[in-house]
Formats: sequence, structure tokens, C-alpha cells
Amino acid sequence: ALPICIYNLSSGYTTSAREQLLTLYRVRPDAAQQVNLDPETLRAQPYPSGGFNADLLSHDIGWRSQFTFEEALEDYLKWLSENDY
Repeated sequence: ALPICIYNLSSGYTTSAREQLLTLYRVRPDAAQQVNLDPETLRAQPYPSGGFNADLLSHDIGWRSQFTFEEALEDYLKWLSENDY
């Protein structure tokens, strides 16, 4: 039995807006022209999670994400290209 009945499932890591945009530009270089946003204008530090993270689940059962942020982004972009949204 788990000590808590509801867990927030998240990526298990925190990224800044700048890191997210730089990752998008690495994964999809053509996105830079579409987005047209300079990563240097974005916050370099992650925002506090506000408790919306997987810390409790990690603590209680040792869960860790199987994806890096870059892998998760690539997977999501692939899903978007294959599915109507």
C-alpha cells in the first residue's frame, strides 16, 4: 500500500524556458525560423515547481523518468506529426 493515494506524475526534472527553447532548436533546427525567438531573452533558471513534480512518487517507490527532456520532446513532436490535435 502506498502512503499517499494521489500522486502527480511529471517528467521528474525541471527545465528553464531557455533550456526548453534551445532543446527545441537542437531537435528541430527549422523551428528557429518559425518561432523566431532568441533564447538569450528567456529566463535561464527553472521556475520553482510549486509542488507539481514527481518527488513524492520518486521517494515512495523510486520512480524515475525513462526519458531525458530532449527525448521526451522528440517523442512528443513525433506524436504531433502522426496524430490530429
